Amino acid sequence: MKNKILLFLFSVTALLSLYPDSSEPSENPITWVLSEEDWRPIFYNDELSLDNSIYGFWADVVKELFVQRLNMKLEIKRLPWVRGQLEIKNGESDFMITIPTAERETYTLVTDEPILNLYMQIFTYAGHDMLEEIQKIQSVHDILRMGLIPVTNLGNGWHAEHIDSYGVKTEHIRTDESLAKVLANRRVDILIDAPLTMSLQINKLGLSSQILMTDAILDQTDFHVLVSKKSPLINHMIDINRVLHEMIIDGTIDLIYGKYINGE
Repeated sequence: MKNKILLFLFSVTALLSLYPDSSEPSENPITWVLSEEDWRPIFYNDELSLDNSIYGFWADVVKELFVQRLNMKLEIKRLPWVRGQLEIKNGESDFMITIPTAERETYTLVTDEPILNLYMQIFTYAGHDMLEEIQKIQSVHDILRMGLIPVTNLGNGWHAEHIDSYGVKTEHIRTDESLAKVLANRRVDILIDAPLTMSLQINKLGLSSQILMTDAILDQTDFHVLVSKKSPLINHMIDINRVLHEMIIDGTIDLIYGKYINGE
């Protein structure tokens, strides 16, 4: 009888060893690849931080998802973006956050839901004579019909494809920081940009009373977590999707988004 009990206990112990305690963090950290260029307030390095930490919307969401809720250790690697994507493809790093494409999906698994919906929304200056009509804009054809002049920075690929290519007369300037100033000074009619990034610039420049964000949305770009197919992290995709869904449903994503859309 004693031998049977010992055999039973040994079998249970062996079985449990196959399922490590989820309360204990994994010994091997997962690696998140980020571009070396800051994209405030989505991700950025705080120059005053002694440990070179990464801050921003994505940083808060990723830490909540992987560290707090999935109890994983996290390392962040900042690389030139082309090289970073190659690391994901080769399995040298575990995941990145970006727009899914057919090519990227050949070497990654994509989360069911996006981590960020980036809207391209229309801003105009306070007191614009056509404000009511601008609020109702639905497409680039409305901009053409109304004869509105937008402003954008040189090299803005989205604007070139979705606005300039239709023959819209656009004022191009060199730096993102000047976009809000040009609009506030009424040199143009509208500015089309993502509220999450542009609101930061507007608040930083003290122009929130001079620039209005309208209800007009022209496009939506979804950013997902993309996990390398060569990473052990793909074995956790069910949990990643489950927890990400929970964070959307319980309002965590919106709460973090609100923190940065208000320029905090």
